[in-house]
Amino acid sequence: MIVLLLAAALGAAAPAPVLTGPQALEQGRAHYRAADFEGAIPMFQRAVMATPDTDPATKAQAEVWLGLSFLNIGNADLAESSFRAALLANPSARLPEDAPPAAIPMFANIQGELARAQRQLEARPRPSTGPRPSTAARPEPARTDVPPAVVDNPAPASEEISLDEPTLSEPASGPRYPRWIPNVVAGVGVGLALTAGGLKLASNASLNGANAAADAPQTLRLSRRGDTEQHLARALGIAALGTVAVAVVLYAIDR
Repeated sequence: MIVLLLAAALGAAAPAPVLTGPQALEQGRAHYRAADFEGAIPMFQRAVMATPDTDPATKAQAEVWLGLSFLNIGNADLAESSFRAALLANPSARLPEDAPPAAIPMFANIQGELARAQRQLEARPRPSTGPRPSTAARPEPARTDVPPAVVDNPAPASEEISLDEPTLSEPASGPRYPRWIPNVVAGVGVGLALTAGGLKLASNASLNGANAAADAPQTLRLSRRGDTEQHLARALGIAALGTVAVAVVLYAIDR
């Protein structure tokens, strides 16, 4: 009897197996098919966290099913965030055939927004890094077929005309904006990146707390908070990349 009790205690104290991204995705689908959407959300969130960025297809599938789960519990904002994250991870992501009707126009609108943003980004002219052509006018060569003009009071022979002074001044070179602007832009980008990293750590802590929560309401609350922090971190990371890119362009123009 004592041996059985010890075996049961050791089994209860053993840590739960760590699920991979595909395994968590399959368990989440099982909860979803059984209409247990609140139980499916932590599984899909674990699948997103456990899937590396080198597998965008699996990560995008987990985000799509996570968005469908949020939509089924009435949270359209988190559903839209998950759909957007899925399309950012894999632009060719699709909804399942049995997706609810409300998800189809939402997913299509996000696809259209991202496609328009990509076209606008590609249509922007790239800054030229080559040498700028000189706009100073060149002096015309002196004509030899014109007779010399008659001067009433010629200059004394001792006075010499200096030919060393340039007749035209070169345009001043330099940036078209104060030199401190690129530094400020780069500082903003670094600040956004640090904030995104802090939110990423906070989302990991929230999701770990959700996995360790004892009751379903606390699990759902921590899961939602962790998901929101994760999406905010992703958005700030994208903004940081854009800000750093602008700073690099400004540094290149300043040279």
